[in-house]
Amino acid sequence: MSDGLPNFSNKLILRITLARLADVFDACENLPQPEKEVACEEIVRRVRALTPNPIGEPDPSAQSFIDRCRELAACAPNEKVGKALLMIASVCEAAVDLPASPSKADA
Repeated sequence: MSDGLPNFSNKLILRITLARLADVFDACENLPQPEKEVACEEIVRRVRALTPNPIGEPDPSAQSFIDRCRELAACAPNEKVGKALLMIASVCEAAVDLPASPSKADA
């Protein structure tokens, strides 16, 4: 029965956090434009600090994974495994090179 408590606790924390975020955005709507811009910059700064890789920057672990696939392909036990590893590397490389999806501001 105690297995459900951490899940419930996390859901409760999420609900409280979302409510607090709604309060922050409601309060920002009442600010004059210069203060609203400062508040938006602070929100963006904090969101970027939460993300492991800032939006728009490539993940360095993705490149090391691609490199490792190519290394393994070079010493693969047979051609089929080598081709599979090279295909995985190619797919990953294409995903890394994809442009970020356009935001609403860009549309």
